[in-house]
Amino acid sequence: MSQRLEKQFAGNDRVVFLQFQTVFEGFPTNTFDNGLKCVKGKFKLRAAYGYVPGVAGKKRSDVMAKYLTRGTPWHIIIDTEGTVLYSDFGPKSDAELAAIVKMIEDAAAAPPAEPDAPAPDGDGDDD
Repeated sequence: MSQRLEKQFAGNDRVVFLQFQTVFEGFPTNTFDNGLKCVKGKFKLRAAYGYVPGVAGKKRSDVMAKYLTRGTPWHIIIDTEGTVLYSDFGPKSDAELAAIVKMIEDAAAAPPAEPDAPAPDGDGDDD
């Protein structure tokens, strides 16, 4: 899925891909370097790569706990507001993948949110 989505949305500056390796087992072999070789070499993904080391004795990294991931590979789609739009192993059919693509297209086409207005300084003037 990642390769197809990267290709489909290449050049769209409103769509950003990140790859994370969240280690929950195999601590001696699931290293930054091995993960990077896999992401960039085996899967040929162009996205930025992040490594979230696990802690022996702890079942889940903070990333896994926050996004409730349950295995590998896990895909999370988050819009510009920080809303999780999709979180699962990946599409199980072409129709599900098409729905994911449409979800990304719709999110990318939405107008950017207005930034919060600065808080007034309390002195009554406009500065």
